[in-house]
Amino acid sequence: MRILRAIRHAARSGFVIEEITWQAILHHREKLSLCPPTRIRDEILKDLRSGAAADWLKLCLQAGVFELIFPLYRDIPATENQMRVALLRALDLLVENGGKMADSFLFSLLVIPYAESKYQLFSEKRPNAALYQLGKQLRADLDQKLAQPLNLARAVRQEIAALLTHVAALLHQRNTDGSWPKWLRGKSYFAGAAFLCRLYLEAIGEESVVDEIKWPPMPQHFPPEKTISQVVRQIPSETPPQEERNNLSRHPRPSFTSERQGGIFGLRK
Repeated sequence: MRILRAIRHAARSGFVIEEITWQAILHHREKLSLCPPTRIRDEILKDLRSGAAADWLKLCLQAGVFELIFPLYRDIPATENQMRVALLRALDLLVENGGKMADSFLFSLLVIPYAESKYQLFSEKRPNAALYQLGKQLRADLDQKLAQPLNLARAVRQEIAALLTHVAALLHQRNTDGSWPKWLRGKSYFAGAAFLCRLYLEAIGEESVVDEIKWPPMPQHFPPEKTISQVVRQIPSETPPQEERNNLSRHPRPSFTSERQGGIFGLRK
């Protein structure tokens, strides 16, 4: 774990890792496989939320650590490194402005170059049925290559695959002026997927996406304990909480009462 922490502090502070320490990192990096997956996952999330994720990624790539902690990329060409760094640079700007993202959103950013390199998920337009099947293949990859190494919960892996599939759909359904059809903007997944799409387009330098008529603002908060789809679909109840509790029973009774027939827990006195 000290390998990851040395890289993190160097990225955050801008310091250069001393040569002897750097050589020790190169020599012992394979031992990262001995660390508990949960610890590795938590360290990655700290770095993604640090505001220095791009510099962290550069150091991980230089040290040959990234493929060890993120095995999804072991067979992906190094030409995708530039895209990874660009995505995390966009993430750093977001963090600097107080953005808060769920774990699934953060890992989705890291998976984007993989999905594009292996499946051309964003560059190749497909029918909805084909896109759905591709999403299932991507989900299978996440189950196989991320479930155990990072101990990612099933719900997180499912949300990553769904988010990336939705981003692909948004990219393929854009109008000529860059906006989206009204029917698409009404989808429950639109806000979260559109914002991830926004970061992707900023990373590839396609355009400056500041027109809030075309682009929804970033959701105010993605609670780490909830998936993006849950946040988007969260609808306040029209029934006041107290009234809702009262509706559960016309004659609510306390659990502990001597007046209740049968006494406490049904035991007679």
